[in-house]
Amino acid sequence: MKLSLNWISDYVTLPAGLTPKELAHQLTMSTVEVEGVHEIVGDLVLEIDNKSLTNRPDLWGHYGVARELAAIF
Repeated sequence: MKLSLNWISDYVTLPAGLTPKELAHQLTMSTVEVEGVHEIVGDLVLEIDNKSLTNRPDLWGHYGVARELAAIF
């Protein structure tokens, strides 16, 4: 699954100075496995392993991942 960081930021304010690598690490260590972070036309796209989402239907979209990031940070 691919998630736009711009879309996620519509729902949650992430800490200032948080690098994409740190964000991917925090998500991987607490919730879902982030396979990669790609920059596409001024946006960062998180590529998340779908296998880690099968038992968490609340994370099947931008809003669910934003809620999870709000809980982490």
